Amino acid sequence: MTIQITVIGLDPVGISCGLALQNHEKDLLRIGSDVDLGLEQKALKLKAFDRCIHNLGNAVENADIILLNQPVDELHSLLEAIADQLKTGAVILSTAPLHVQVLAWAQTLLPAERYLLTFTPSGNPAYADLANSAAEPRADLFAKGSVVIGAGPEAHPDAVRLAADLAGMLSAKPMYFDPYEADGVLAFAHLLPYLNAAVIARATAGQAGWKESRKLAGRAFLLATEPLAAPAENKELGTYALLNGQNALRTLDATLFELSALRELIASQDEEGLRAYLETATDLREAWIKARETGQWDKVDTPPMPSMGDQLTKMFWFSKPGKEQNKKD
Repeated sequence: MTIQITVIGLDPVGISCGLALQNHEKDLLRIGSDVDLGLEQKALKLKAFDRCIHNLGNAVENADIILLNQPVDELHSLLEAIADQLKTGAVILSTAPLHVQVLAWAQTLLPAERYLLTFTPSGNPAYADLANSAAEPRADLFAKGSVVIGAGPEAHPDAVRLAADLAGMLSAKPMYFDPYEADGVLAFAHLLPYLNAAVIARATAGQAGWKESRKLAGRAFLLATEPLAAPAENKELGTYALLNGQNALRTLDATLFELSALRELIASQDEEGLRAYLETATDLREAWIKARETGQWDKVDTPPMPSMGDQLTKMFWFSKPGKEQNKKD
């Protein structure tokens, strides 16, 4: 029995999904669809899909699996558009890094016996430069990576198994999360870097000296602001942050705390503390890269971080009543 999978959204991620499924062409009928005819033609030229169907309704009407590779701000309208075209038993998988809200939309928009799960993939750990590695489609973009599968308690077990099987076909490892937990985890992995990049761009370019300093900005500024080149939305920027608002605030609170700690180290001319702060940050990054490259997440030691309570004590010890008296005593 041939299973039809329709991928809606043929950017490098969508086309890479089709390429990764080439080895399963005996079992799968791969259909691609995009509003951009040029992307459909590119996908066919690369043989990522058996066919491309431009009409959205026709593309999904016979599909057993629909992979929605769409920006967050377009998901609701897309689900509305395809809801009545889905056949009974169809499984819809959303690659967006938003889980709770997407599942809630599905409950209100999709007919009975149509099942939506969230399906957020990460890239191949062999590619250190994630941004450039995803610039062009590649069959192994997800190999040895992970796919976060989010499903509510009402999710059909067969739909969950199918999502896991598809992750395996992409040569990725499925990771099962409660949708609320998934939104919290992905807020730090996806949303916070984007928001921080916006802050850096505004804080830098908003200064009076930017007219001259922009001539000196180089790799560091480019890398720090690079997340702005690939937002989770297409047109309505900020949609992802608003729909995942509680976790967005939590990530920003964590950022503000660290900025305050760093500011105090510099303001107090704490050379030793500043050096330790930056060394820990460097070690944390190196540990992440090492674990990602090897895939041995449990075998790579992560440098210990002081608790928030410990850091608060150090930050505000200077203002505690009696500090100078205690020092004299």
